[in-house]
Amino acid sequence: MPGRIKESTVSVPAREVSEGALETSAFINSNNPTLVALWKLDKPSLSESAIVRLRLAGPTESLGPEGDHRVKASKGKFNPPEYYKAICKLFLGYVNGNEEFIGTGWLINNDMVVTAGHCLYDWRYMGGFLKYVKCYFGYEGERSPGVYRYGVTAAAPAEYLKAESSVHDVSFIRLNERVTDIKPIHYSVTPPKVTAQLGVVGYPGDLDFGKYLYEHWATVQIDLARTGTLLSYFIDTTPGQSGAPVLRKLRNVGVHIAGGYPNVGSVIGPYGNRFEEYLLAMDVKDGRTKSPTVTTIQAKGLVPGFQLLSVQPQSIPYKSPSHTTPDLSDGEESSFDKETGLDLLFGNGKPKSGNGKANGTRKAEGSLTTWPEKLKFPETDNPLPPIDIDKAVKNAKDQDDVKTTFFINFTEPLKGEALEAQRKLMLAVKSWQAWATTNCEGKVQQQVDAGALPSDSKGQVARGTYRAKVFDFLFNRSTWFAKSFDQAMNKEIKAKAISFHPQILTNVLEGYSIPTSVFTNLEKVLKQIAEGIKLSGENSKEAQQYWVMFTKYQYEEISQTVQADIRVISFQVTKDAKHYASKKGSYDEVNFDLNFHQYQAQFVEHIFSGIQDSMNKKQIEQGKELLEKGLQNTDIPI
Repeated sequence: MPGRIKESTVSVPAREVSEGALETSAFINSNNPTLVALWKLDKPSLSESAIVRLRLAGPTESLGPEGDHRVKASKGKFNPPEYYKAICKLFLGYVNGNEEFIGTGWLINNDMVVTAGHCLYDWRYMGGFLKYVKCYFGYEGERSPGVYRYGVTAAAPAEYLKAESSVHDVSFIRLNERVTDIKPIHYSVTPPKVTAQLGVVGYPGDLDFGKYLYEHWATVQIDLARTGTLLSYFIDTTPGQSGAPVLRKLRNVGVHIAGGYPNVGSVIGPYGNRFEEYLLAMDVKDGRTKSPTVTTIQAKGLVPGFQLLSVQPQSIPYKSPSHTTPDLSDGEESSFDKETGLDLLFGNGKPKSGNGKANGTRKAEGSLTTWPEKLKFPETDNPLPPIDIDKAVKNAKDQDDVKTTFFINFTEPLKGEALEAQRKLMLAVKSWQAWATTNCEGKVQQQVDAGALPSDSKGQVARGTYRAKVFDFLFNRSTWFAKSFDQAMNKEIKAKAISFHPQILTNVLEGYSIPTSVFTNLEKVLKQIAEGIKLSGENSKEAQQYWVMFTKYQYEEISQTVQADIRVISFQVTKDAKHYASKKGSYDEVNFDLNFHQYQAQFVEHIFSGIQDSMNKKQIEQGKELLEKGLQNTDIPI
């Protein structure tokens, strides 16, 4: 409970589940609607101060037997203090009572805070639903409260409100006003099994009565199958830290919910709570977006002011707040000053000039890309012809189709056993890519044989677009990709033309931690995309879709293992893009909408290895041959 007694008066028992059950849990979560309960919050009074209590009942059992290892975050022992600006102290008031209790939350975007589910609904002490919440970013006591906001909308899993459940112990709070100048904390899917350095950073009520932010980091063996789809860790915490982020490399991988040593956190992603579905439900509730996959359930007996929303498990176009992205070049001359693939795509960004001056100001505007289409399965009584893999592979080698699928691999300069681990993981990922490539070509050939796709040179674009859709389908059906983000994105780019090029890559790779030094190597892909768009022609009305898979290999010092962090971008090009590709122009300023779909996932090697041997080895070898054709697979050292 937030700042009452120990987050749990007893240790949460680990319920053993098999690897198969863990996969089943992920499948169920990813293929069934999510029910979200939402309600409006009252505006808190700042003129009247309620009694703030920390109900201690019993020993501080969540501290380890070797004592308290927590330190003030301001001392910078583990990380610079400014890294934690997005973590806030909560003062919580409930419908049943006049007291306030303390908790911890963290900023997930510029007007949304994440905390524990029991901070929004008090099962243990009959406080009931959250009535109001005050949030202070950078809080250091009443004399230095930091940035103040209060909550206006609350959301929690309906499963948690139905019956107290640690698995669904998470909640979301919309703030009354955006928080500027503070960078939100990015979140990642909770890895199912890995050794990692984790930290819990929050406001403990037993130290200085929660005036200061404290942290403790430790090496943790994460094994969700063993701990019952909950994070379990020997990290010192006490009441008041409920809702604190469980950090790994300064990315949140869980929400701290309970004590008892080991302490526990709820899980993010397919094995626990899919955050993006709750964020979407709140946007629909607050009228920020519309979605046919989010519906209001007309249920009897709901508390007045409450709503129950159902979110279907599929991607939905989501328009994020408009913003501009800062330049990457920091004023220095970059590789984008020469004609590049982006120049071919959008026209040379440098204004033509006489004596160094631009001939007037010309602004390029429009929507360059739009959201991709999903693979559709038409209802028909006519069976499709059998898939001929050998024929498909032969035709794929002979045809010079527009390349619409790309694999970009970012590798670390490792040595010894670490290098071997990276090579092994890369081989596993490329085995899937090869298998998917072969199956994709088989489906393309099947549609050609059925007469649904043209077989001649006029069908280059249509076949390429179909490949992009098939790859997206196969990626989504592969259980060894643990997705932490699945959302349609909208970016608005306003910039001087000379800085437009790096801004496109910055928007697409935002939060992916790729050094700008590797951007020049991405020109190979950009040129191929530009050439493909030019090939379709400016006046073509034919859909043209692309699918790009970025895989970043990172070495974990603690576990001495290599992880594969994956981002997938898919989009369709617009008429505006075809116009820019066919007619280069000179622009001083740009104002473009960039719409694309984005997945974020981790490659779960131990799940893939269980089925790798059963994959058709011949298909994998054929796929590897196709991967080597052209520039479909590109390795870029970082």
